[in-house]
Amino acid sequence: MQAKIIPACTKLCYLFTFGKPCRSELTVEQIWKKGYTLEKNRKEIYKSMDEQYAKLEELLNYYSENYDNINLDQEIIKQLLHETQEIFDYLPSDVLQRISDKLGIKLPTLTTLVKLIPSLKGENFKHKITVCSGPRCGAKGGAEILSAVEKELNIKPGKVTKDGTFLLVTQNCLKKCKTSPNMKIDQDIYNNVTVQNIPDIIKKYRK
Repeated sequence: MQAKIIPACTKLCYLFTFGKPCRSELTVEQIWKKGYTLEKNRKEIYKSMDEQYAKLEELLNYYSENYDNINLDQEIIKQLLHETQEIFDYLPSDVLQRISDKLGIKLPTLTTLVKLIPSLKGENFKHKITVCSGPRCGAKGGAEILSAVEKELNIKPGKVTKDGTFLLVTQNCLKKCKTSPNMKIDQDIYNNVTVQNIPDIIKKYRK
């Protein structure tokens, strides 16, 4: 029995749309270029966020190795929090939890210091925007959606807008692949998002 021969275009569409052949008139070269660009953008996003958490681990290792009983020295804890903030621009709750777990500092101690020290910024945003950066959404324009949100808010993933209204993050999958590309604002899921409707979606939460 002869093996079925799949045309080059279809093969590539299978690669970038997970088994669903496209109906486009793109050339093979254009398909490769599009797939490469989406994957490159996705990797750059992950690289940026991974680097932040890698720097955090380096910082925590340094404090763990060089300071004994750090949980009893409030000045050292303040210093640590300021250095952590330099990495993330603010102090996310998951980062505070990681500091607590790694160094044995009680979480309420950390959150209280963040509230009391004016130079420290906690999660003081009003709305969290999560853009799916998974492969399914990526194949359907996820990178363009993220770029449009970045432009609308004038921030990059992991950052908070200057007015404290929005935090922008990415997530590998929102579990809504059939309606990709997807994004979430707080607990509201938006499906089949387009670059054109980004401003209108975000406008609802500016009030």
